[in-house]
Amino acid sequence: MRDEVLSLLFSLIGILLILFGCYLFSKFAAKKINSFSNTQNIKILEKVPLSQDKGLALAQICGKYYLIGFSSQTIELLKELSESDLSVPPKSGPKSSFLEVLQEVGKNGWSVKSFDEDKGTMEAGKKGTRRNKDKENP
Repeated sequence: MRDEVLSLLFSLIGILLILFGCYLFSKFAAKKINSFSNTQNIKILEKVPLSQDKGLALAQICGKYYLIGFSSQTIELLKELSESDLSVPPKSGPKSSFLEVLQEVGKNGWSVKSFDEDKGTMEAGKKGTRRNKDKENP
């Protein structure tokens, strides 16, 4: 019986070490990918897909902001934007760390995220958001 418990404990520790290693590798890989995609003079601030092969991108190139349309065949500069045209100043880096997301999931449980239009934020698993209220009261 004691050998079975020790075997189970070592297996559990091994699985946890593997998961922690995967976490560390994903952080390392994300930093490397971001360093390749965002250079000092060119940064892609946002991308929005419009269809399977078309989309819009907001780019900062040498301190100027550009709205770019792209498809599988073409790339077009749609408009040069000033900093005052942007609704939210661009932030660099991830919005939240893995630990923050994991803590949020622990508090709210596993659920589909819904957009809270009043706050402009994503909330996980909270009932009574604006979207749900609109469905209840047409």
